Amino acid sequence: MDLRNTQTLINLARSFAGESQARNRYTIYLEQARADGLEAMARTIQLIADNELAHAREFMERIIAGVPVQPGNIMIDAGYPFELGTTTDNMFFAAAGENAESSRIYPEFAKVAQQEGFEPIAQLWNMISTVERGHDAAFTEMGNRLRDGSLYRRDRPLVWKCSNCGFERLGTEAWDTCPLCGYAQGWVELNLDARL
Repeated sequence: MDLRNTQTLINLARSFAGESQARNRYTIYLEQARADGLEAMARTIQLIADNELAHAREFMERIIAGVPVQPGNIMIDAGYPFELGTTTDNMFFAAAGENAESSRIYPEFAKVAQQEGFEPIAQLWNMISTVERGHDAAFTEMGNRLRDGSLYRRDRPLVWKCSNCGFERLGTEAWDTCPLCGYAQGWVELNLDARL
């Protein structure tokens, strides 16, 4: 498969850059969540950031495999978000980026790849789009729950688990301090409806 002089090559490079930047934005966002005492949320964001690294790796591998000689610099022109606010704001910033990738950018890149005869690369973008939809849902849910105060409160009983010591308790609210290890509520695992 020779990607030289194709729009697919440019789109792969854009995707690599976008995933790489998302990973770093999410690392900054998780540091803010951690500073806010939201350790379990920071760990969830870290999981998503790690997914972005895996996506970037897939795009880079396709670039390297599709160009007979080391491609060196690939010139791309694209916009990338630079947004930073409260942890709540950051969740919505991240959700917007994930939504754009999953609903508009990657489907368009997949369409171009198909038109240029690169079906396996089109399938890659389609698969990653599915993952990004899950990220969008998770970031949106975390932002909404932070905003409305329901991150550690529900209408129906759930099992709340301390991510430090493993203590679990059924209830409609998580504890303020873990009864077993004394860690703060921010260490309680998030019970998200969204699947990652």
